[in-house]
Amino acid sequence: MEISPLTAQNRMGEPYQRTPEVTAQIKATLLMSPTNLINNARIIDYRSSQYIKEETLVYLFREYHLAGEEQLVNEIIKILLDRTKKITWLNLPKMNEVELAEIFEDIVDSLFRKILNFEGYSGDYYQVRFQDGVKKLAIDAHRKWSKDKIVKSLSDFLSDDVNEDDADEKLNRLMESGRQATTSVEDQIILKSALEQLPEPYRTVFILKEGYKWPVESLDPKVVTISTVFGKTPKTIRNWLHEAEKILVRWRGETNG
Repeated sequence: MEISPLTAQNRMGEPYQRTPEVTAQIKATLLMSPTNLINNARIIDYRSSQYIKEETLVYLFREYHLAGEEQLVNEIIKILLDRTKKITWLNLPKMNEVELAEIFEDIVDSLFRKILNFEGYSGDYYQVRFQDGVKKLAIDAHRKWSKDKIVKSLSDFLSDDVNEDDADEKLNRLMESGRQATTSVEDQIILKSALEQLPEPYRTVFILKEGYKWPVESLDPKVVTISTVFGKTPKTIRNWLHEAEKILVRWRGETNG
């Protein structure tokens, strides 16, 4: 059986190329019986001579999907899901099972839509750089989850029905949940009235930086930073923090005057 060629190009205009190992695996697996194929695909030891790489499985998934081989497709999906979950665990900050489940659905949905893209580049990309592709999806999903979680917490704290008598306690609980909170900036953010001076996104950025001690940027891709959460450059984040400080300085002057 002839192997379907890759047609997409990378950003440099160079055509994607499968590794010789993947090409050889595709040729071999296409000759296997469905039972032998799935048995080999279930091998998790990548050092085994019978281990089937993810890029090979993506090719088979696409081909059998087009051929309407539903049983084979379903088995390959299960195997790719297990591989994807492992990659996700290895490339995200430590998360528990519940937290992982909250973002895993988004990762999987994006992954299979990209794999089954027969017109764009992503279907070819995952036959060449599967783990890198999943890593990017995982980081993007975690970034969105982190932002949604923090914004919801802040929104709950700053909602109109917050009783002023409960404001200090609520903020303390919010900061404690961040696990990196300190009391060194309590005089800046403890009062709800001070936070209300800051429009979004300045308010969220300010609390992440001063309350949670989140870094603006980091060389470690596993570290969640304010820049990655907002999808902005570190320069933009620092400008927002500068604007927040200007607003608070002006507010302090007015309240003290």
